[in-house]
Amino acid sequence: MKLGRNSYQRGYTLFEIALAIAIVAIVIAGILWYVQSNLQRISVNKAVVQTNSAVSGIHKYFSRDGSFAGASIEALTNESAEIWSLEYISNGGTAAAVVTHPLNGRVLVASLDQVTEDVPAGQGLVYTLTGVPVASCADLAVAAEGLAFAISIRNEQAVNAAPANLAGGTIVKRPRMIMDSAQIHTACSVAPVGNSGNQATVSFLLRKS
Repeated sequence: MKLGRNSYQRGYTLFEIALAIAIVAIVIAGILWYVQSNLQRISVNKAVVQTNSAVSGIHKYFSRDGSFAGASIEALTNESAEIWSLEYISNGGTAAAVVTHPLNGRVLVASLDQVTEDVPAGQGLVYTLTGVPVASCADLAVAAEGLAFAISIRNEQAVNAAPANLAGGTIVKRPRMIMDSAQIHTACSVAPVGNSGNQATVSFLLRKS
């Protein structure tokens, strides 16, 4: 029995297989990028919401005081403070107290120790988010612009000591200043010493009202 000329199937060439694999890889990469971008945006939004709530809570906590003197994570994580959700607090009210933020770094607070942007020492509080991924840094700074009197950014690995001023970072927001996106991106991604890392520290200066 003779087979007809069209009774067999031609196999795929190596070029066709490679092309198919390349197309699948591009599609998968696009999906992963989309998922990662959405997760990043969600985390930034959560961090902004947390910071907004904490800023309001801190102003309320110190409303009867003439300054932010004595501000610390230990003091602000006691049971009566109610500054942060309990899911972000460990060892609250103790010297070992730790507060984290939705971008997986730590929250640090300290009373301002020197005049900054015309805010006297003690009349300001530095609220800092450490370990902020560079990819989320600029979005965070822009989204949280209205929460602070001034904002400083520094590309560096996560720090443990609470900054008590904005020295060492790039001030990307100050009173009567329009934030510049290029400056923000540079501050987030370029370290002062030139050894850029994948994390940044974002500090917000709060002023006593």
